[in-house]
Amino acid sequence: MAFNKVALLILLAIFAGTILLLSQVDAAPACPRNCNPTIQYGRCPKSGNKKFKVGCTNCCSGTKGCNYFSINGTFICEGQTKKTIDETNKVVP
Repeated sequence: MAFNKVALLILLAIFAGTILLLSQVDAAPACPRNCNPTIQYGRCPKSGNKKFKVGCTNCCSGTKGCNYFSINGTFICEGQTKKTIDETNKVVP
C-alpha cells in the first residue's frame, strides 16, 4: 500500500513538472504561406546579386538577406527566413 502511494506521488510530480516546463515554451510565430503577387523577382548577395524568378513567396518566407522586387524594380522587402542560397540561386537545406 505504501509503495502505491509513493508511486502515485512520483507520477504526479512528473506530470506537474511536465506541465510547468511546457508552459514556459514559447511557440515561434508562424510564417503565413500566402503569396505576395507584387513580388516578381529577387536578388541575393551570396549569388552575386543575379536576378532570379520567385514562385509563390512573401516577405516572411523569403530568404533572409535576399531582397525582393516588383516587376518595375521597386524594392518590396528583405526576406526573413534563414535559408542558404548557393551560387545557382537554389535553396540548400
